[in-house]
Amino acid sequence: MVDWKQENNKQVEWVASDPDCFTGFKSNVNIIGPDGRNINATLNQQTDYGVTPTWENLEEGSKIEWDVKTESEDEGKTDRFNIEMTMLDSLYVAKIVNTAMNELSDEQMEQIVSDPEPIIQLVSEKVAERLKPELAMKTIYSAIFETDSVGMAHGEIEIPAQWPKGAYNIMFHYGYHAQSEKADLGKAVDFWFYEMGPMIAEIIIHIILAIATAGASLAISAVIFTASILADLAYMQYRFALDGYGLAGLNKYDCVFPQGGWNHIYAFGYETEEAAEEIDAEIDLENMELIAAMDNYIATRGLVASVGTGVIGITLLLITLNKLKGGK
Repeated sequence: MVDWKQENNKQVEWVASDPDCFTGFKSNVNIIGPDGRNINATLNQQTDYGVTPTWENLEEGSKIEWDVKTESEDEGKTDRFNIEMTMLDSLYVAKIVNTAMNELSDEQMEQIVSDPEPIIQLVSEKVAERLKPELAMKTIYSAIFETDSVGMAHGEIEIPAQWPKGAYNIMFHYGYHAQSEKADLGKAVDFWFYEMGPMIAEIIIHIILAIATAGASLAISAVIFTASILADLAYMQYRFALDGYGLAGLNKYDCVFPQGGWNHIYAFGYETEEAAEEIDAEIDLENMELIAAMDNYIATRGLVASVGTGVIGITLLLITLNKLKGGK
């Protein structure tokens, strides 16, 4: 018997105003380590749509076991669903950050030491303008499946050694319009340019800030790739994907989907220490020294503890992510 980690979503809006028949969706993910043992989720983060089970740092050789159930009229019935796994390509973003910093004038570089906040904002804006969604959040795995006669499906996803290291999420989506399927790309693009892109830029800048001051990859991964941050990155991807999936109406049994369909997301980090080292290698030494100067300014002004201790990095990230969630 499957112990479902996610069932439907919270706060759904139905496509039809007075539907006679409803769809339903259940999913479960188990992570198996290289030793063959089950790895418990580090965090089950609650959001406005449901829960995000999150595993902080998986080792090479781990695998994902998943189960899904598609329902119509409260009964399991065969239908199609899809799985998509994406990862934050932090190397791609770090390269753009490095380029943006190389374009700073001598005056701006001097200002970093005395008043870094406007320069951080300027670099963030430059990076956000240049980021491409399909390159920043890269699809690593995507497949469409069909559940059996009682609506059940089971599968495994091996995590090969050649996959990039860093922050991952996996989305299980059940929803379509049997008569007409069309993604709402306009809303997804707006969300990227006005919310998700700028936040990814800030996240990577603060990762680099932590690298420049902490020095050791273990400390950096502990500061940046926490379960909470991984879950929040997954939340951003959930919002982006929800708009991108677009219209969902009735399934082949004439049962109604909620707006955007059913969407379950899970998050995990993969070899995050190595990911931090790779980011470090993408930034010019001169830029690292400038970034370290920002932390010296922050520490001497006594705003909060230095990034080396992890406090300001987490604070800035949480403020940024809170904006996405509608916080003040």
